[in-house]
Amino acid sequence: MSSRLMRIIVSGVLCLLTVVAITTAENRPELKFLKSIELPSAGLRFTIMPESRETPIQPPQVFRYTFSQGEKKWNVDMYSPIVLWQTSQYLGRWVDQRSNTLVLAKITTPFPAEKFQQQHVSRENYDKAIADAGNAIIEWNDDDLVKWVTAFSGADKAVIQTVQRPPPHVKTVKSFQLSPGMLGYAFCISRPGPAVGSPITSEWYFAMIILNPKVDFEKAQKSVNSQFLPSISAIKIIQKQTTASSAFQAAAFAGKKQRSPEFLASRKQVADSITNMKDWWYAETDNYIFLSNMKSKHRVIIKELQEHIEYLRDAFEQFMPPRKEITAVSVIRAFASQDEYVAYVGKEHEWSGGLWSPTHKELVIRPIEWGGSKIQRNWFFQCVYHEAFHQYIFYAFDQKRPALWFNEGHAEFYSPATVNQRKFSVLEDPQNVKLLEEMIAGNTADINKLLHMTREEFYIANDKETRRRNYALAWAVVYYLRKGAGLETPPKYANILDKYSEALWATGDGEKATETAFEGIDLKIFQKDFVTFWFSQRKRGAALRNNIFKAYNTSANK
Repeated sequence: MSSRLMRIIVSGVLCLLTVVAITTAENRPELKFLKSIELPSAGLRFTIMPESRETPIQPPQVFRYTFSQGEKKWNVDMYSPIVLWQTSQYLGRWVDQRSNTLVLAKITTPFPAEKFQQQHVSRENYDKAIADAGNAIIEWNDDDLVKWVTAFSGADKAVIQTVQRPPPHVKTVKSFQLSPGMLGYAFCISRPGPAVGSPITSEWYFAMIILNPKVDFEKAQKSVNSQFLPSISAIKIIQKQTTASSAFQAAAFAGKKQRSPEFLASRKQVADSITNMKDWWYAETDNYIFLSNMKSKHRVIIKELQEHIEYLRDAFEQFMPPRKEITAVSVIRAFASQDEYVAYVGKEHEWSGGLWSPTHKELVIRPIEWGGSKIQRNWFFQCVYHEAFHQYIFYAFDQKRPALWFNEGHAEFYSPATVNQRKFSVLEDPQNVKLLEEMIAGNTADINKLLHMTREEFYIANDKETRRRNYALAWAVVYYLRKGAGLETPPKYANILDKYSEALWATGDGEKATETAFEGIDLKIFQKDFVTFWFSQRKRGAALRNNIFKAYNTSANK
């Protein structure tokens, strides 16, 4: 090979490497703070990442404990104290398109770790410990700040350093070395008192930036120092920023029920959770509170849902009245985009269209971004109605867990419900009918197997088709028992669902309740009668006309 050819090859390779290096550098994500925002309730103005979105945090997880003393037993909702405390300090979170995250908090109260010897505590004991800690005089020196930052960030350690030249409008800045890919800054601003001549107060805040792993750490620090910190300034504090959205508020049912202090407190807590979220709003009915960042173009769907959701609740209560007073508002959170939904529920639930999370006590709905407005409306309603049953039965039966055939069967039963001229009705679901007919034809509609399925068997992993057939069979059993069995002569299956509800409340065991509900019933004969019903146009027609729900009286105080 000639030396000239070698030089050409080497030159070409170097040129290619240079182009690749430049292209890689240009494509490498960066951290920028270019968009100015205000948090009136916090009294702050600052910049965030461009094209970033407000991202809510999930409510603290609830752990149900059962205590006993002699023959007396009672349940208590317990929480992780550190999570409750972190939530109380939190002001807001923003995530940009490059997955960089900015978390803002107000440093108000130290975390009294020594007060919590157990992993979980009741809300009452937590509030008492925090109140005692809040009464202590804290100077917020370096040691105090390190303890606070370590607890809030979850980092193993936090090495503090004073920024020598704080930017304008900021009294003091402390930087922290935290976990790799995480930047921390505590900053103090001076704020004049509310009245003329009032003493100036100093308030501490904390900004935590979690970086995309591909972001250059040193460049990110420079962006914080040159763009974020200089943008911070104090503005007038407006205490009551969160109000119910007038655009979405439904007045047909709101305020008709007398509520317990516990219920009102839970509703206020939910509304307050979006205080610093500019694009989020809430709206209420008697039993529900809606949280959403959906825009006004969805107003028709949201307002219709607000009007209809109480008809649905009344239908739940008609056949399964609460066994004890429900002292918590039912939360429905609807996201404007699928990306936001997935980021909130996590990768393990990204396949879902919506879910009821009993550990966080929220019903969360994913928007669909395909199809026309009618398709979107029907899908949205069916998803909400399905999950709303899971939510209701959780509260109405004091968190006793029903068997899957009963729980998912009823959720599917109510899913296609309609409200027309104040009349609530449930008809057949065409998709479930199609699947059921295929199962009966293939001799796979095994009711005995369905009644005793474990979670793993019902929600079978990596087999969407079989899982969907389990839903369809559970729906068909509940539909038959609710609307068809009572019309037969004699109505030998008419009381199965009522017996199940009674047994579930008495035993708290979904499997035992199934045995009690079907006691004395030959499941082979039941299977035969079930198949006969679904093959009989006459019987199905009578069931369709059998509107089992009473009219809802919107003027009544329930």
